[in-house]
Amino acid sequence: MPSKIITICIAEIFFTFQLNDLKMAKKILYRYKYFISNISGRNFMVRCIFSKKPFDSFNKKISLEQNKNHWHAKRYDFELLWNSKNGIAKLFPSIYSFDAILRILLANRLMLKNGVLVHGASLVKNNNAFSFLGPSGSGKTTICKIAHSDIILSDEITAIKINKKIQKAFVYSTPFWGEMKKGNSPNKSFRLEYLFFIKKNKSLKLLPISFNDAILNFLKCVCIFGNNIKEIKRAFQISTKILLSVNYAKLYFPKSKLDWKTIFNFSKYGTIKQKNVS
Repeated sequence: MPSKIITICIAEIFFTFQLNDLKMAKKILYRYKYFISNISGRNFMVRCIFSKKPFDSFNKKISLEQNKNHWHAKRYDFELLWNSKNGIAKLFPSIYSFDAILRILLANRLMLKNGVLVHGASLVKNNNAFSFLGPSGSGKTTICKIAHSDIILSDEITAIKINKKIQKAFVYSTPFWGEMKKGNSPNKSFRLEYLFFIKKNKSLKLLPISFNDAILNFLKCVCIFGNNIKEIKRAFQISTKILLSVNYAKLYFPKSKLDWKTIFNFSKYGTIKQKNVS
C-alpha cells in the first residue's frame, strides 16, 4: 500500500508522520494546513497504522505509562508507543484520533524543550500577547469573541515556551481550537507579557494573585497526560519559569465587552505594567 509523508510543525517542534492511508493524509493536510512544513531531517518520526479495531475496550480516558525514556498511551481509538526519537501509532481512521495523538506527543516534546501545552486562549492586541487560562466553561472562547484583538492564536489550547537565551516566555499558536473551530492566525509566536486566570462575572474585576496561587492555577491548566511524577515535576519547573517572566492576575469579566483600558490601568496594583492600549 502506498504511503504519504507529512511534516507538522507546532511551537518550533517538528513531527514527521508516515501514513498508510491516503484518504486520512488528505484530511490531515487540510486540518493542519497552516502547520504543514517542508523541513525534513532530524524531525520526530511517527509511523501511523490505521485500523477500525478498538485498542482499549472502549475506554474513553487516555491511559499513559512511562518506563525510563519510553512512553505508552492508549485509548479505545488509538495506541501510541514512542521514545525520544520516534514512535508508532495505531489508530482509527479518524481526524479526532489523530488529533489526540498529536496533542499527547506535542505536550511530551514541549516539556523537553522548556515548554508546556495549556488550556488557554491566546491573542494579540496592539503587539501585546495575552493568554487567558481556565478550565472548560471559564470563558476562553468568549474572551476571543469580545476582545476585538488583532490576532487570535487559539481559543482553547496554546503552547508556551521559555526562550533559554533571554529567559522569557513566548506563546505559540496551535491547530487545537474549541468552539470557534478555526482561527485567523497561521503558525506564529509572540513574546508573552500578560497572563490571566479567568472566570465569567457580571462585572469586570482584576485582582492580584500570589505567586503560590498562580502556580496552582497554572498547573491546573497544563495538559499532562497520566500521573507520572517526573512529568509533573518538570511541568512545575517550567510553569515557575513562565510565571516569573510575565505579568499575571485574576480576571473576572462580563460576556459583553472586554475593557482594555481597565486591564492596563491595573498597573496601579503593582501587578501589570502600564501600557498605552486603546
